[in-house]
Amino acid sequence: MEDIQFNKKGFYLLGAGGLSRELESWIVDSEFSQQYKLEGFIDDNLDALNGIKSDFEVLDSFSGSKWKGQNVLIGIASCETKSEIFDILVKGKCEILSFNHKFSIIGNNTDIGIGFILCPFAAVSCNVTIGKGVMVNLGTQIGHDVTIGDFTSIMANVDIGGGAVIGNSVFIGSNATILPGVKIPDGTRIGAGSVVLRSIKKAGTYFGNPAKAIF
Repeated sequence: MEDIQFNKKGFYLLGAGGLSRELESWIVDSEFSQQYKLEGFIDDNLDALNGIKSDFEVLDSFSGSKWKGQNVLIGIASCETKSEIFDILVKGKCEILSFNHKFSIIGNNTDIGIGFILCPFAAVSCNVTIGKGVMVNLGTQIGHDVTIGDFTSIMANVDIGGGAVIGNSVFIGSNATILPGVKIPDGTRIGAGSVVLRSIKKAGTYFGNPAKAIF
C-alpha cells in the first residue's frame, strides 16, 4: 500500500529578526512542518539576512503583496509592531497561524487567541486566558488563572504567578518575576530581571527589585 501524501500549505514568517530565525529552526522538526511549508520571510529591511545563514530569503516588505491572503506566522517581539500589522493581516484575509513547540506545555481549560507563539520549555498552566498575538519565550512559566492581553510579549525565563492579570501590549523582559495576583496595565514595560511585588496602577517602564517606575 502506498503512503498517503499530504499537500503542505505554504506560509510566510513575518519579521526576519532573531525570533523569526529561531522559529525557522524550531519548525523544521515539528508537527507544524508536516502541515505547513515555509516560503520565506517578510520584512521591511530586505537585507535583514545579509551575512546571516538561513535556508530562506526575505521575499517582500510588509507593504508588499506576496503575503497578502496567505498563511502567516508572526515572528515579531515588538508589541507595537504586532498591534499595527494585525489589522492589516485581518483585512488582507490572511490566515494568522500559531506555533506551540513540542517541548512546551499548555494546561487544561486554557483560552488562547490567534497568532500565539509558545517557545521551547515554556509552560502555560490551567485556566489561563491569553489574547491574540501573544508571544511567550523560552523557559517562561505562566501560573494558573492568569490573564494576558493582546499583543503582549514575554521574554525568556519569566515567572508569572497564579492569578496575575497582564494587560494589552505589555513587554516583560527576560528573567522577570511577577508575583501572584499582580495586575499590570496596558502598554507597560517590565525590565529584565525585575521583580513586580505589587499591582501597577499607571503604565510606564518599571525596573529593579522591587520594580519601580523609571520613566
